[in-house]
Amino acid sequence: IFTVFITLVFLISCSSDDSPGEDNDEPTGGNHTYEIAISDGFLGGTNLEGSVANGDFSGMYFEYEGSRILNLTLGSSTSDFYAGGAVVLANGQSSSALNDEYDTESGGSTLIITFKKDGESYTLVSVSGTCTVSNLKMYGVQGVGIGGASYNLNFSGTFRQENYDGPDEDKPIMQMSGALDVKKLTTE
Repeated sequence: IFTVFITLVFLISCSSDDSPGEDNDEPTGGNHTYEIAISDGFLGGTNLEGSVANGDFSGMYFEYEGSRILNLTLGSSTSDFYAGGAVVLANGQSSSALNDEYDTESGGSTLIITFKKDGESYTLVSVSGTCTVSNLKMYGVQGVGIGGASYNLNFSGTFRQENYDGPDEDKPIMQMSGALDVKKLTTE
């Protein structure tokens, strides 16, 4: 799988045809950014914002049974922030329901946010809510159904702390909303 990923990144970054679908005026590079607010729960009032170096993440998409899936792994092991998951855009829609796992049949998406606060690491997984994608631009080899993507992702919903040290039924629940700005991978 790693070899396939590296090959795809190479093809995407070296392709002379960067127009397999959506609006592709000018490529957007630069650092990826995030702004997140936790409004309820024991972490209520926590605000996260920052950037992730462009080379630490490449936005990817693939098409599966009529749905476009945006694969999200924003961040790195050296940063204090990580966002992961899969956003399912079924039948050309720009929004999706949040669940605790993605499902191409129902169009359900999942988000995982990991961050450090006051020396503690927290991993929050979506339980319910919505997410919306805007400014989606896809890059790569036309007609293949897989490639790079840049987009803005806005989300709002209920999340639970997955790395809680206790019984599953006691995992803390909180409300969280935010925005992720995923840029095109640049080779500069």
